[in-house]
Amino acid sequence: PQTSFIGLIASFTNPIGLIPLDNSLFSSCKSAIKYLDYSMAGTPVICSNVSPYRDVIVDQETGLLVENDPVVWYHAICSLIESPANRERLNSNARAHILMHHNVSHTVQAWQHILAMVYKGQQKRRARTPLEFMQDAGLHIGERFMVLLKDINRARLNRRKSAKARVPAASCDRKRPN
Repeated sequence: PQTSFIGLIASFTNPIGLIPLDNSLFSSCKSAIKYLDYSMAGTPVICSNVSPYRDVIVDQETGLLVENDPVVWYHAICSLIESPANRERLNSNARAHILMHHNVSHTVQAWQHILAMVYKGQQKRRARTPLEFMQDAGLHIGERFMVLLKDINRARLNRRKSAKARVPAASCDRKRPN
């Protein structure tokens, strides 16, 4: 449960929340709940510089946003380990920001706004034009084609891996070609 998770994180000495996330369409549809939980538990965070975290965190103020590169992550982690004052500042700013901008009242207002938009959209619903229909169909076909290409490539790589595994290792006694 969320309260148990927050309690567990809050019980650690000098924790740092690490939230890596790839830059895929699937990941961009996630929420920033891990950031909210870590921050409310008193833990500064380092997150990938992608949605949803980019949409919620003010970089260097309420958390750290980093590119998905191991060296960049390493330096960000070291910077927080070496600076207790920065960890405290990030956490303090994050908690204040969350309490001000991500509380229940804001959530209720956001849902009311979304429901009102959906209701209005239902009232004004119009038929799609043939061009819009074809554009949507083209996008769908393109997405399916990309999935097919990825599957074919994955199978090719797996065949290559298993072929390499069957080839005996080269002998070190052979002369090196010139």
